[in-house]
Amino acid sequence: MKLLQNNTSLFWRNVGKLVSGTFFGQLTALIGLPLIARIYLPEDIGSLSVINSLAGTIVIISSLRLERALILTDKEKRIKLFYICLALVLIISSLSFAVLLFQYELLSYLFNLPSLEIIFLVPVIIILRGLYNILSNLSNSYLLYTSLSLSIIVTSVIGYSLKVILGYFYTADFFSLIISELVAVFLSIILLFYFLIGKEKEKFNTIPSFSFIRKIFKEENDFLKYDNFTSLLNNFSWLMPVFFLSWYFDNQVVGYYSLGFTLLRMPMNLLGKSIGNVFYKSSSLKRDKAEIAQESLNVIHNLMFFGMLPSVVVLIYGEDLFTVFLGDNWSEAGVYSQILSLWTLIWLVSSPISTLFYTLRIQKSFLKFIIVSFLVRGGSFIIGGEFGNVYLALLLFSLTSLLVYGYQIIYLLAKLGVPFKVIIKKNLTEIKPLLLPIVLLVLLNFCDIILSVKIGIICIIVITTFVIKFKKSRSDNII
Repeated sequence: MKLLQNNTSLFWRNVGKLVSGTFFGQLTALIGLPLIARIYLPEDIGSLSVINSLAGTIVIISSLRLERALILTDKEKRIKLFYICLALVLIISSLSFAVLLFQYELLSYLFNLPSLEIIFLVPVIIILRGLYNILSNLSNSYLLYTSLSLSIIVTSVIGYSLKVILGYFYTADFFSLIISELVAVFLSIILLFYFLIGKEKEKFNTIPSFSFIRKIFKEENDFLKYDNFTSLLNNFSWLMPVFFLSWYFDNQVVGYYSLGFTLLRMPMNLLGKSIGNVFYKSSSLKRDKAEIAQESLNVIHNLMFFGMLPSVVVLIYGEDLFTVFLGDNWSEAGVYSQILSLWTLIWLVSSPISTLFYTLRIQKSFLKFIIVSFLVRGGSFIIGGEFGNVYLALLLFSLTSLLVYGYQIIYLLAKLGVPFKVIIKKNLTEIKPLLLPIVLLVLLNFCDIILSVKIGIICIIVITTFVIKFKKSRSDNII
């Protein structure tokens, strides 16, 4: 029991390192986004989302998903595998540029691209973001969570600061937005590489042989066979709102969605992404399914607790919050966020738990889930788009996502031997302390008081609930 508590405590200490970096990054975003929303037009933010989505579709497979194997592979092979991933990124970015250049007219017609010059930025985005993904996974494999935390801070602080500075003092257009992001990612890459050199300086002189490359491709066959197509579909299913909204509506609607979704996922990324990185490494080191199941349930219960109140707040007060913090021009983004909040809690929980597909080596099952997700979520936007109703499209997208990702959690826990009734029972027990705060939030919505006072009361309710939970967890030696 003592060993289990020590492992659990170490797990949450590592999570704390990433959460601290993510917190400062999100804080920077909260400060910067209201300024950015007043400097740039929704069309500019929409164009940024389109090009990031276009490049992001390629980034996700730029190293053929072998960067995920860095966490699972032996220590002696990691640096060699790193060089293989780097070479793949350079090759795929070059091929992508050639294809995109010849298909610019089609892409411009489909996604309302602002200019031809935007195509020349795509390979730069692929190389920088692809390399950042590789270095992040390599840092995770060496448990360098402090350096990962610092990289998150650098990316956010530099990125948002440059967006405000360039937009205010130079020119407020799409190019100022994208250049700011690329500079931030480049500096984060330098930071991660600096820490990795300090960790494994001598091993970076080891270049993989052709026989080693063939061996890696054979050993990691499941990543090549299943995970590339899985990740491509999964990434596109996340990016499809941008593509479909730009096709059926315009970049202004895309801008509302993008900024709304960016703010909506902030509290979710604060925990979900940080826990996911640590959980993937931690679960990969365990051989006993019972231990993995216990850790998985612990993660789910904590995420359910910390994620529910933010989801309820956005569901009830989304439009008001966006109007206060971003201005009247962005109230529509708040409405979009209210609709999407229906499934953000399940997304928060499923994000780290989905790494079990890799830990359990069941990538083929993951592919099946992603195919279903891609079809039903894509169908949601087609139906809403054909009716010319953006609210219907987002509502169907939210509901189908909730069902797909909810079942995914149940399926993975069943693979670990956890019955469905145990999941329900434990989660109902976990959320009981939230009933009173949720009732207070609902009643507050009907009170005729100044909006700023109402927001202050919301903050007090949420913070008080979290502090009580944190103190109880500390006393139980869980966090």
